[in-house]
Amino acid sequence: MKVHFQKKKIACVIISILVGIAVYIYFVIKAFQFVAMVCGICVSLISFIVLHSILQGQFGVLSVRGNLERAGLVNKKGEPPILLRQYPDQDYEKGTIYEFTNRGIPHEEWLDFREKLEAAFNIFVYKISPGKNRRRVLVHAVPADEGLPKFLEWSPRYLINDDFSLVLGRGLQGLVKIDLAVVPHVLIGGSTGSGKSVLLKNLLMQCVFKGCEVYIADFKGGLDYPRTWWDKTRIVTEPVAFLSKLQAVEKEMRRRIDILREVDQRNWHNYISAGCYWRYSRIIIACDEAAQLLDKTGRTKEEKDVIEQITKYLALFARQGRAVGIHLILATQRPDANVIPGSIKSELDCRICGRADLILSQIVLDNGNAHDQIPKDAQGRFLLGDGGDGVLFQAFWFDDDGWWYV
Repeated sequence: MKVHFQKKKIACVIISILVGIAVYIYFVIKAFQFVAMVCGICVSLISFIVLHSILQGQFGVLSVRGNLERAGLVNKKGEPPILLRQYPDQDYEKGTIYEFTNRGIPHEEWLDFREKLEAAFNIFVYKISPGKNRRRVLVHAVPADEGLPKFLEWSPRYLINDDFSLVLGRGLQGLVKIDLAVVPHVLIGGSTGSGKSVLLKNLLMQCVFKGCEVYIADFKGGLDYPRTWWDKTRIVTEPVAFLSKLQAVEKEMRRRIDILREVDQRNWHNYISAGCYWRYSRIIIACDEAAQLLDKTGRTKEEKDVIEQITKYLALFARQGRAVGIHLILATQRPDANVIPGSIKSELDCRICGRADLILSQIVLDNGNAHDQIPKDAQGRFLLGDGGDGVLFQAFWFDDDGWWYV
């Protein structure tokens, strides 16, 4: 493709020179020798600019039209959109924004053609948004070799040596991380097969390496966790046993509140910074599928009572856990009100969504960005909600059975 583009460029130069010579000869014949050279040079430059804009690689005028027609992105009259301009994306160092006229093509249809646009122009599209008016569409992209990797293997070198930052994966601008000292609780949502369980395990593995006490509620019998996970963490498979663990954590929380009051510290981060880190570890309470834990549908009265108590403790930790180093990480396929009550969900400031339909994206992120930005066949691709358009990243894959040896 690069050689082909160079040939086009050479052709533009040759044609421009020939046009300039023709103009020069014309003015010489007409006896305008004084302006012949100036006009010849100007016409050559203008010809080169025009020809280059028409033929410049896959984003030349003719190439854009042909690629869009081949991709099938045309209106009812068979007319493809027109590329008006392209300019750097200020939010991404290597990103470019391509502004098109939409030619009456609905925004939803542009989103459906995301993958075809990527293939047609050899780019990675991380966002498609409306322009300043309904007649414009903005395609945000980077070159294909600068996009997100489809596979990203975990390595211990990604561990961050600070109070409590965890690495989520790699985004367009490098590693994407969260700091539980700032955003203490995490909600991970996504459709089946999106990779949310792998992401959860990777975060919990990092917590273990940081010396945390990790509690995992897995009511599928613990089959998803090999034996070594049972040695490194505290896994519970029954609601009653989980309730007992939460009651013990609640007592520890009250004790830590008294400690902070005695040493006149406002939160656990300040307490750790004061030099007492070795005494008390942060506590992580995780649930691999919150629906199996908190959904009361079809439960007996006794089971509902246990779930209500579990919900009460989780809501308490969600409200007060940050100050004393207690954190929630909940993963679920559909975190609606029937699964995660508002008293808990409202405190889960860090929202991460994998592949999702529009409704699920709205439930997790309060917007449709995950539906818009994550391809339907993507695995391990997530969007970190940050109040804006979010941060797209590829999560890590790691050896579930041998990570502690690495």
